[in-house]
Amino acid sequence: MRVSFWLAVPMLAIGILFSYMADSLIALQAVGGLQTAASFISTVLFVLFSAMMLGVGAGLFVHWILSFGRHVMAFVMEFILSFATFFIGLGAALTIGGWWTGAQLFVTFLFASGTMFVLSFVSLFGGVFAGMEKIVKYVKKRRRR
Repeated sequence: MRVSFWLAVPMLAIGILFSYMADSLIALQAVGGLQTAASFISTVLFVLFSAMMLGVGAGLFVHWILSFGRHVMAFVMEFILSFATFFIGLGAALTIGGWWTGAQLFVTFLFASGTMFVLSFVSLFGGVFAGMEKIVKYVKKRRRR
């Protein structure tokens, strides 16, 4: 199996866990100003961290699925999906009802989009460089004979 699958699964699990923690922090009742500020800051951190983990995990999982194809086709699909994911996340975040959920949704799709954008070039150049290495090995082998 490829490494991206084994990185994606724990990131998605941690992201889901932190999303549940953020959900419970959103509904937390605070008494004083210091407690309110502390709960607000921790809510923001948990929402951002869960969104980051979910986005990177989803991007790695999509990369893993697309990497079974040819390198150039995987590059094209990931490149297109990275931009589509960004605009889907933007539209979904603007139409969602809750502010916290919209922010988490947008950040999740933003990180998924960025991860797929970077990994699309990894798919292309990883395949190109691996192919060039094979060609160089073949040429060296033929020259020795």
